[in-house]
Order: sequence, then C-alpha cells, then structure tokens
Amino acid sequence: MPVDQADKKVIKEKNIDLHKNFGKVPNYINKYNQKREDDHVRRLIEEEKAKMPPGTRLMPEEERLDTLKDLQDSKKEITNTLEKLPVVSKTIAME
Repeated sequence: MPVDQADKKVIKEKNIDLHKNFGKVPNYINKYNQKREDDHVRRLIEEEKAKMPPGTRLMPEEERLDTLKDLQDSKKEITNTLEKLPVVSKTIAME
C-alpha cells in the first residue's frame, strides 16, 4: 500500500526514517500472486480439455465453418441423388 500525502506529513513531523521501499508490495509476494493466477488459468484450461471426449480436438472457428459448409453441401448432393431415384412399390401381393 503506497504512502499517501497525509502519511508523509505525519512521518516528517515525527522524524521517522523509512526505507525506500516502505509501503510497496515485496517482489516475492507479486511473484507468488502471479504464479497462483497462472496456475488457476492453467487449471481452468485443463478442466475444459477434460470435458472433451478422447480423440477430439477444438477446431478454429474458420475451419469449423468450412467443414460445416462442406457437410451441408454433401447432404444437399446426397438428398438430390436420392430424390432422383425411382419409387417402386412392388410387393408380393401385387404379383
């Protein structure tokens, strides 16, 4: 916590000598906090990956859209081919 103007005035009046890093957070605490945050983010990513079935991967959005378009085109093509087939209802009773 940094020293504000009121604190500086009180310190001057009482003639208290403080070191240059007074009121600053020590580096080891900053490093610890950063490491803890990194671990938390890494844990969240691992949890998301654990939700995906084995053998799968997360596709980039552009690749996903291209694949989806290819599948839709393929479906249309197959549907059109099936619609062109003749419909014959020949049963044993008709013979």
